[in-house]
Amino acid sequence: MNLDTLAILDVAAPAEPEDLVRRLEASPALSALVPRFGPEWEPKGWSVEPSSVHAGGLDVVGPGGIVLRLGRRSVEVYHVLTWKRFVSDPEDRRLVRRAVRAVARLVGSKRAVWTHELAATDREPEEGTEEVTANLSAAVGPPSTSFDELASATPHRAGSWLVDTFEDLDVS
Repeated sequence: MNLDTLAILDVAAPAEPEDLVRRLEASPALSALVPRFGPEWEPKGWSVEPSSVHAGGLDVVGPGGIVLRLGRRSVEVYHVLTWKRFVSDPEDRRLVRRAVRAVARLVGSKRAVWTHELAATDREPEEGTEEVTANLSAAVGPPSTSFDELASATPHRAGSWLVDTFEDLDVS
């Protein structure tokens, strides 16, 4: 079974979905996902849709394999890149991290909690990353401290998640 990649971001102030879409469309980091992941992803443009996961919520679906599930305190960023490939392929990981960093800047988050789509985050769109990290710590144990460590972790076990402040990414 392939697990896809998630990043959970804090939200400093809830974004108006249509304004967020305009800003996402203008982001070079998000546009960079399209050549690599767009061919295997049906959506070719940005749209706001009822959430496929959270009743009454909204999803912002974009080209390049990305979905943002909007909440008042968090944004869950789903990406079609498999978790295995995310943790093992530095180039694909860098591309996705740059895109998620761009989203983080738009919503005012200073960090991302990386994990896979079936992780025990007990995601609730009204919870922030503090609750997500507490849920993950209780369910599976402490996070990895590096992407190298994350690559050797087993899903659903200690080290199968990571808190990323994007400090090692070049400014672009």
